[in-house]
Amino acid sequence: MTNNSPVLGELIQRILGAPGDTNTGVSLPVVQLPDSGKFLHYLLTFIFPVTPDIPSSHEEAMELLSVAQKDQMGTVLIHIRGSIARQNPMPI
Repeated sequence: MTNNSPVLGELIQRILGAPGDTNTGVSLPVVQLPDSGKFLHYLLTFIFPVTPDIPSSHEEAMELLSVAQKDQMGTVLIHIRGSIARQNPMPI
């Protein structure tokens, strides 16, 4: 995740490197992300080697693009746009 988004990478590093964290190795750290779980799921399908998942509505597809842009996920944005274009080809 940190390789695909400098914004999320910084947030995760801040949590992992928090001072006073004495339970290192006992439990996994919890990172509260500002985006909804549904859109994080969509984004993760473009990062991990699984079939990419695109929202079915145009509104949700636009929101997914917005979340990826906000999180500075340039490569993921390219893949999302390509998947949307393949799913909805332009009329000839």
